[in-house]
This record gives sequence, C-alpha cells and structure tokens, in this order.
Amino acid sequence: MTSRQFKKHFLRFFLGIEIIVFGLTYFWGANGIRALINMNNKNLVLQHKVDGIAADITELEGQIEQWHIHPFYREQIAREKLQMARKDDNVYFVK
Repeated sequence: MTSRQFKKHFLRFFLGIEIIVFGLTYFWGANGIRALINMNNKNLVLQHKVDGIAADITELEGQIEQWHIHPFYREQIAREKLQMARKDDNVYFVK
C-alpha cells in the first residue's frame, strides 16, 4: 500500500467517524432533536396550565363584576361563604 492510498483510506475512515459523531450529536446531543422534542412537549404542558389559569382569572373577574353590579350576589356570598346573617335571621347549626 502506497502512502497516497494510505492517506486516502485514512481520510475516508476519519470522514466516516465524523459523520457518525455528527449524527449522534444531532439526534441525541444536549441541543439535538430529542432535546428539542422534549422541550416542545414541556412547552405544550406549560401552555395548557397557562390556559387553565387564564380561564380561572376570567371566572374570578366575572365574580368580581357580579359583586360590584348585583347586591343579591353580594348578599349570597356574605351568607354562604362568610357565614353572615341579618339581625332578624334565625341561625341553625347542623352537625
């Protein structure tokens, strides 16, 4: 085997190793395709949580608006959640 053939085989071998290392890094590296897929899945989960919290905020804002507009709603909250009563109401405790 001549020196020129040896260099040619060595360069082909080295190029093959580089291609394999590049492929492994591209798919399974720290910033590879698998990492991007995992980050995308986490992003979807977090977006779902954000959407749920946004819906909760909208519901609470609606309740606040009802509180300011309707006196009946205010009284209902005061009676049910704050356990308040009028002076002439009879209060019963059930165990």
